[in-house]
Amino acid sequence: MLLLLGGTAHADPVRVHLEAAATVEGSGTITSVAFRGYLGVSLQQPGEGARGFIGAGAHLGSGVLDVKDPRAADQYLELSFETLGPEARLGAVFVDGGYVDTQLYVAIAPLQVGVDPRLMYDRVDGIHGGSGLRVAVGATYADRLVRTIGNGQGDVYLLMLPETFELVWEKSAGSIRGGASFGWGF
Repeated sequence: MLLLLGGTAHADPVRVHLEAAATVEGSGTITSVAFRGYLGVSLQQPGEGARGFIGAGAHLGSGVLDVKDPRAADQYLELSFETLGPEARLGAVFVDGGYVDTQLYVAIAPLQVGVDPRLMYDRVDGIHGGSGLRVAVGATYADRLVRTIGNGQGDVYLLMLPETFELVWEKSAGSIRGGASFGWGF
């Protein structure tokens, strides 16, 4: 979800962002499903139309890794993991005077990674905490959904659709995974 607080987009070059998303990632033997949150601010060039922006904030994630392991009854173990770190964003915002403007961006977040405490007693090859990295290419398009509803062309249920989409590459918990992130909110 992308929630921009403040006045209209053309009046405020500094914006506050709050985003919540579900992320699905995978690699050869590991898949992950996680909740991800982002709280940050961005500074955009003033004016109308396409403008550049730069943003900084905090990334917080919590999820589950499904790891192939022959010791498990169904060949997969579920292990929890958490990620935390600063996130930088650089991109373009398409300002048209609405409260929520469409953005295209690249996000980079160096992460600190925590893994399931059960791994202290029974290790799983390759799974560990420590540092990580998350890189995403994303778009927010809540403006289109809000305007469609406001013009009477859509139902309020459109707000249940994801408003942010990201293609994600993440190195954390001992694996490198690729996937997608879908964010939404009101």
